Formats: sequence, C-alpha cells, structure tokens
Amino acid sequence: MNIGEIKYYGYEEGDESVDVVHRSVPNTPGTQHLSVWIDPGNKDSYSLGDNSKIYDLVDRRAGNLYGDKVFDPEFNSWYLDGSGDDIDGTITTTTGAWVHSISCWVNNDASYSSGELFTFGPANGSQMVGLRFNGTDLIRSYFYSNDVVYHVKNNSDRWLHVVFTYDGGSSAQANGVVGVNRKLYVNGEECLVESTSGVGALNLQSTSYTYYVGRASWSSAQQKLKGYHGGLRVYNKVLSHEQVLELFDEGAERFGLREDLVSLHKGNLGIGLRDPEQRLVVAGSLQEFPPGPMTAEYTHFTGHGVFRATASSEYNSTFKAFRAFIENIDNSTYSFWHSDSTYSTASGYNPHTGSQSITAGDGTVYSGEWIQLSMPYKIHLKRIGASPRSSNYNRGPHTATLLARRNSGDDWVALTSWGSLVWTTTEASNGVIKYIEVNSEQPYSEFVMVTHLSNDSVNLNRMVFFGVPHMNVDDGRQLNTGQVMTSSVGIGTSAPHAPLTVFGQTGGTTSAAIRYWYQQNATNASSSNSTWSPMSIYAHNSIITQQSFVASLGTLQASDRRIKTNIADVNDSSALETFRLLQPKLYNYKDVVQRGSLGPVWGFIAQEVGQTLNYSTDRRTEWIPNVYELANVHADGAVLEFDTTKLEAGASKLRLYDRNDNEEDVDIAEIIDEFTVRVSKPVDSRDRVFVFGQRVDDFTFLKKDAIWTAAAAALQEIDRRQQADAAKIKALERDARTTVRAVGAFDDVQDLIVNSSGARCALGEANAAFGIAAASGDEGVCLARPGSETFLWVTDETGDRKLRVGDLVCLSDVGAGYAKRQEDDIVRARTVAKVLEACDFTQPHVSVKRIKTEEKDIVTYVKTLVVTREEYDALSENERELDTVTYYGKDVWRRVAFNEYVNKWPDYDHSKYFRTVETTVDDDVYENLPENERANYSRGEEGVWTYVSTTYIETGVWETLGEEERATYELGFFKTVVEESETVAEGYDARTRDVYKKIIGTSDAPKDGFEKRTTRKDVPVLDAFGQTQYEETEETEVAYAVRHLDASGAQATRHDAVNTAARIRVKVVGA
Repeated sequence: MNIGEIKYYGYEEGDESVDVVHRSVPNTPGTQHLSVWIDPGNKDSYSLGDNSKIYDLVDRRAGNLYGDKVFDPEFNSWYLDGSGDDIDGTITTTTGAWVHSISCWVNNDASYSSGELFTFGPANGSQMVGLRFNGTDLIRSYFYSNDVVYHVKNNSDRWLHVVFTYDGGSSAQANGVVGVNRKLYVNGEECLVESTSGVGALNLQSTSYTYYVGRASWSSAQQKLKGYHGGLRVYNKVLSHEQVLELFDEGAERFGLREDLVSLHKGNLGIGLRDPEQRLVVAGSLQEFPPGPMTAEYTHFTGHGVFRATASSEYNSTFKAFRAFIENIDNSTYSFWHSDSTYSTASGYNPHTGSQSITAGDGTVYSGEWIQLSMPYKIHLKRIGASPRSSNYNRGPHTATLLARRNSGDDWVALTSWGSLVWTTTEASNGVIKYIEVNSEQPYSEFVMVTHLSNDSVNLNRMVFFGVPHMNVDDGRQLNTGQVMTSSVGIGTSAPHAPLTVFGQTGGTTSAAIRYWYQQNATNASSSNSTWSPMSIYAHNSIITQQSFVASLGTLQASDRRIKTNIADVNDSSALETFRLLQPKLYNYKDVVQRGSLGPVWGFIAQEVGQTLNYSTDRRTEWIPNVYELANVHADGAVLEFDTTKLEAGASKLRLYDRNDNEEDVDIAEIIDEFTVRVSKPVDSRDRVFVFGQRVDDFTFLKKDAIWTAAAAALQEIDRRQQADAAKIKALERDARTTVRAVGAFDDVQDLIVNSSGARCALGEANAAFGIAAASGDEGVCLARPGSETFLWVTDETGDRKLRVGDLVCLSDVGAGYAKRQEDDIVRARTVAKVLEACDFTQPHVSVKRIKTEEKDIVTYVKTLVVTREEYDALSENERELDTVTYYGKDVWRRVAFNEYVNKWPDYDHSKYFRTVETTVDDDVYENLPENERANYSRGEEGVWTYVSTTYIETGVWETLGEEERATYELGFFKTVVEESETVAEGYDARTRDVYKKIIGTSDAPKDGFEKRTTRKDVPVLDAFGQTQYEETEETEVAYAVRHLDASGAQATRHDAVNTAARIRVKVVGA
C-alpha cells in the first residue's frame, strides 16, 4: 500500500456535548363531518390491554382486530400479515351517490401486489365502496364495475398517506390527467388516472354497513393486505387539497417522512433532522436528476452545470440518448432512445448478440446496449426509474445492471442488477415508470445501465435518477440544503423563474447605511425620513455580480446631504481640463462566456481614468482571464499544460473549470517552464480543464460616478464659455461688418463699391456709395467696417495715372463699383477710402517676404499614459512619445530540462558542457585567503567554508578532452535571462529600455500630473513691440493684381483696354 497523503477533518468536542432540540407542533386537522376515525397510536382508540377491540374516536363505537394483533411501537401502527389479520367496524352513510373522503396511513409489503385499504357494501354494480392496492405503482378506487385506477410511483415498502375523495358526480374520466369526480392524493400530491372501467355515479342501497380493512368485503380470504397500517379516517364530505396537506403534515413526522424540529448537535445546526453532521444541514426530499428535460447531448441546467447523455449505439440521428431524459410518451415526437437491433426478435426477451459491453473495475464484463448519464457533481443514488417506448412494451430494460463511477476515467462499480422487469401494453402506452431501489452509500457522478435481455433493441422512453447531492465538507463551510440542490429558489413564490426569485415586500429600514443596489417591482420607494420602504431584498454589504444589474424602474443611490461631510464644489474649469484628458474606448472582453462576444463595448480603461481623475478607482483582489485556454492534465492532476507565458509576474493562484463547469481555485507550486505548471494539490479532473486565469491583487475597479460628476462640471464650464463666446462673436460681428441683405445673390461685387442694396454702385451715383464689399454670399453682401483695412479695385483714370500712399479715392467715372483717385485731399461725402500702398498700374514684381525665425528652447507640459508597442505604433507623431528608463541588470544562465509531460524541450539559447566543483576549507585556511577569493566562500556548519564553482566549455573544447576528463562534464541546455535590480549592485550594469507613451494632454503652464518637456524649435522673431519680423527672399511675386477695362467699364483684353484697375490695400473712411 502506498499512501501519498492523508488528512482528517472535524471539530474538537468538549467534555460534554450539549444538544438542543426544538420541535414544532403541526396544526390539528378539524374533526367536522368525520364518520370513522380509528388510530392505533391513540390510547383512546386502541390499547394493548384490550388488543382485540378498536374504538372509534368519533363516538366510541367498537370495532374488531383479528389475527395476530401485532402492534409496531416504532410507528404506533398495526402490522397485518396478509393472512389472518384484518379489521372491521361499522359506518353510517347516505344512500345513492354518497359524498365522502377516505384517509389512511399505510406501508405495503412489496411482495404483495394487492391489499384492501378500505371497503364496504355488496359486490354489485356501483353499490359498494373500495380502495385497494392494485399491483405495482397502482391504486384502485372501485364502486364495483365502476372503477378508476391511479398511477402511484413506488407504492410499496414506504409509508404512504393515501387520501381518496368523491364529490357525488358521474362525469367521464380521461386517462393521463387528474381525477374529475374522484381524486387520489398520495403524500400530499395529486395522482394521475392510469385507466378506468365503467365510470359512473355511486349508488348505495343502504345507510348502514360493516367496513373492512385488510380484506375484501365479500371474502375474508381475498385482497389481504400485508404491511403496516397507521389508522383510518372517513369523512362525509370532500376534503380540499389544503385539508389533505394538513392531514399529511400531522402524520409526516410520526411515520418518518420528516422531522419537524430544529436541533443543535455538537455545534452543528440541523433543520428537519436530529443529528446534523455539518455546520448547517437542511433536510428535504430526494432530488430528481437530471433536474429538467435535456435538449441535447450536453445540456446546461442553471445552478447545476452540464449533464451529458451518451449510449452504446443510436438507431439513427433522431433517436439520441438524451431523448430518454425527456418526459414525453407521444411517439410522434420521437422522444425516446432507440439502440441498434442487437437482440433477437423472437417472442419474449432475448440475450444481447452484439459487441457492446461495459467492463467493471473487477474485470467483470457486462454485455448489452448501454445508456450513460454523466453529472456535473456526485450524488448518493437512491433509486432509478425507467419506462419503454409506448408502442414497444417489450423493449425495456427487462434484465439489466446499473454501474457507476465517481469521476470520468475511474473504474466502473456495479451497484445493482435486476431481472424480469416487464410492462404490459397498457403500462407502456401510458408511460408507466417502474422503479429500482439502489441506496448507494458512496457518491458517484456517472451512471450507466446495461441491458442484457430485451427484444430486437432497447427503446427507452424515460429514465430518471433520484438521489441526494454529495456535499464536500472539507472546510466545514458548506450549506447542505439537504438533500436538495435545486436549480431555482423561490421566496414568496412556488414558481421561481430565476435561480433566486423574491416576491412580496415588507417594512423598511431606517438604517443610515449606504444602499449599494436597490430594485423594486411595481412599488414605490420613499426616502423621506431616511426610510426605504417597501423592500424585497436588503444587503448589509456590497452585492457583486459578474454580469449586469437590471432594474426595470432604474437604480437609486443614497446621496442625502446629511450623510456627508467636507462638501466642496468642483472647480468647473479644472473639471473641463480633466475631462478633456479622458479617453473613451471601444473594446471587447476576453471572457466571452460571462461577458459575451457580440460587438464592441463602449467604456473606459480604469487604469487610464485613475491616472487622470483622482479618487475615481479602487483596487481589489480579483481573477483575470489572462490564460483562457484548455489545459491538459498530467501527473494525476498535479501538472497542468498550457501557455504559461500568459501569466503575469508573481502569479500564485489559478482559477479552473472542469467540463461540467465546476469551478476550482488552486495554488501554483511551481512554474516549470513555458508549457507547464505544478499545482499544490491535484485537481479533480484527470483529463482536461479550462484555465480561466490568475488571481491578482491590483485589479482596478472604476467608480463611474466620478466620471459623471466630472462630466457635469465640465459641461457647465463649456456652457458658460459658450455663452460668453456667443456674446463676444455677436459684438464683433456687429462692430466688424455690416451685412447688406439683397433679394438676389451678388457674386461680382467683392472689393468693389456697392450701394445700400448690395449691388455695384452705378456711374454718377457717388453719393449713393454705401461701402466696400469685403465678401458676398447667399445671405447677402458683407461690408468692410469703417476704419478697417481691405482691398479695393481703383482705376487709373485721373491725374498722372499713379496712386500714392495717403491718396483719397471715390466712385469711378469709368466702371460701376470701381474707385478712382480723388483730385483733392479733403474727405467728402463721396470719399470712400484712403490708399495704403503706392501703385503705378504697371504690376511690378517685388521680393517675397517670409517670417524671420530663430531656434529656441520651448518649454511645454504634457500628460502621458504608458501603452504597448502595438498601441504606440498606431498613434500619429504628435500623439506619442518614446522614453527610456535606466535599470540595472545582469545576464544569468538558467538550465532547462526536457519536459516529459509534453514530450518536448522548452526554449533555450545555447548548450554547453559544464561541471560543478565544491571546495571546502576550515577557518584557518579561509583567513589566509586573499580578500577577493574569500568573497566566493560561504560559511556552513561547524566552521566549514564552501566554494561552489561551475566551469562551462563549448562542445568543440569538450571533444578535445580525454575520455576520463570528458566524463566529469555534463551537457546542459541553458536559457539566458536577465536579473534586474532597481539600484546599483555588484555584477549588475546599467541598461535602458524603451517606454512607449501616449500623449493625452498638453499645457503651456505647470499642472498636476503633467511633466515638463523642453524641446528646440524654430519660432518667429518679434520686435520690441511684439510684432512679427519679416525678411526678404530671392523669390518674387507681382505687387498687386490688375484688370483691363474697355470704354464701358467692362473687363477686356490688354489690347482693347481703355483703362487699367489695380486691387490695392485701402483703409475705409468713416472712423
């Protein structure tokens, strides 16, 4: 025996164990309309001292107990042996269709397929009342040739509370539905009708009868009941479902169906059981697996995980294995599993002739077609149920074996076998499920049923498993909701439509605690007097989800002034500057399972926002999907194979998911190489696991409230600036230009004189001149402001045909809209402008002037973010900055080894032969060594100094050595890695690395978070008055533009010209 590890879990028990048990008392059912009430557990109804008599609790009338008169003290019940034991008494009824209800507790022996629960009256059509077991999974209500048979799963070897009601009607009754006039309830649940025979009204002929329990009314030797009987009540009314449940609740604890108690045992709290073995255990009923209908081979159930159904063979693509786990008896839907035809079609049930089989761990081979269910967790299996295809009653698991294993890849273990499991044609057509008890003590997650005898093939309409989920109690923190691991929990509702559904509301809270999340459903919320009311869910601390919070009426957050202090206004101007630095993004999430993969997401990068907007982020421990790939499992779960280069430095924990979507967190013991890691304890899966990623301690959360607040302040600043700018623009437009609105658009008036309509001022209308058109467009003609500089077309029609600086100009006599030199220097009403440049109308060439510059140091302030090389390359030159940082490093060789798990070498840079020599000296020798040699030694125990030296040689050198010396060397493969130090250290040299940055903001003045930058740039040279200086170049250009005009003032060619006009700079008069 080899044991690698053994652990014990438990809790220390003191000298005394203090147990506390609180029991609840169920409501006592009413006694109105009772006709018969006998109870072996009530001393007023039955006593051992008078054990042949039974006294009715309604009126003390006496009945009789015959036979052995065996009393069972465990359940305070009678045991009837199926032979001479039975009960009788008297009952009073009405004639005709007597309305009544029958209630009894019974535990029938499986070896007896029949047995009378209650009966009276003669064996004539519709003249008697009877209720009896009618074979496996059936209970019959009969009025004689007027019968209804009900389907009751597992109707033997367990306590049943059976209630029958009849309302006096005679309506027709269909199969497969609940009763109409006659209803049957077992353990509080209403049963479906299996079959009927001559359904009609009851027709009693008398009002006084002798009733019987445990025998037929017509014969003391027939319909004998073998099993336990816990009492009988007969009512002269129809019990409602609520009243039936009340009767069941009263007896459920007595007959072992549950314990109505809360217990504290050895520090463990149990609800519904006496001796809890865990910190908290809530007892419940068995759970059905799968928890719902399967829809494919792999079917995911919320709150459970993935269930998988497979089979040895499938007749075609329609009859898949998963269809056996769909509750449907309609053949037209093909909702059944159909195997290949590997059994003889001869009459009866025949052996399997194919090659399909399952081999157990002990070597036993189980031959036959098989169907397998794999679960996402282990269960303690209690029973299974099966039914054949509705049209093929003889193709069920007649003779079969059920095997199980704990995990995929483990050995199969046989749990139980059975033979002679048969269905009638009626049972098959009605989808009757027959059950096999298993009661496995060990938990298993995979089950396979192998059918040894069938007919032609195996046609399985329905298969279902019942059991208790296995709870892992290694750390004592598990919540066992006992024996029930349900996919949905409802509070205030019996039909939850989510894993947790809360209906109803109550009270409120006056707590001043912050409400992180609040959701309502068609109710109103009030914050008056600091009260939240009404409420459905309240959390004392944060509520965390991996997906979205959804609230139909929005979300509310506590923001009352009275819970705050140190309140200060946000500076709108600085908020705008900060908001400009925020960089909205479009991105996709790596975790496509939880977060989805449809389209990009609008949002921010928390780290970027945190560097720009103070107090906007928070750091916590969280898991990141930086690996997100399938890993092979080696070394019995201790080694995982995946790309370990995806891990961030310092990785210590991994989050894993198995194929059933079970989550497991493991510690990293060692990163072996770029292929594999060793984990601290083996993972449960032995095949493959999905590696989500590592845990980090610096996961950045974004407080988006900070962004909305900054955005509001920035928007206010923008609004103020916009209003101020609008006022300034309006004033400038008013002062700078006058707009002449005209009916038409004039596109030939720019730099000419116009009238008040915006058209060219006509010849002889000098006094009508309104201004010089500086621009024109669809909205009209804009006039140059008086006192401003503009351009004007001036002709050479006067004087010596020259213009001098300072000359005045007025309307031309040659062309409409043109100007001419005024003959005097007096500003008159007709004067338009003053000349600002000399002109002789020859259009000379002048030297081109350019701005004079000089090179100077320019200081700016920038805010940057560190980005990846890929992001840097995508930026423009003025958006990025390349920086370098200095660090201290040294190259070291790390030996790599062949990875036997993945059967390949890790990356390495070179191979060399090496040998290691260890030299030891005592204190005396050490003290006499030179100081530079002593640095190589380290002190060990008992004053011994040790120096370990390694010699490396190339392959060529090694080959020249003698054979004996070569044997002292070993071939090694090495990878060069850089060890870094933040400070100067011996053996480390200064190195640099590039740092890629994105410029997100610039400023001419110092600001928080901005860094100073000094660059050499060419800047304009200014004079003492701050005016830009110009310098001449060798290039030339015409001094001004000219036009040639004919005698009418229209533009003409140079040869047809009478006058010439030049476009020169002028100053508009009037200011």
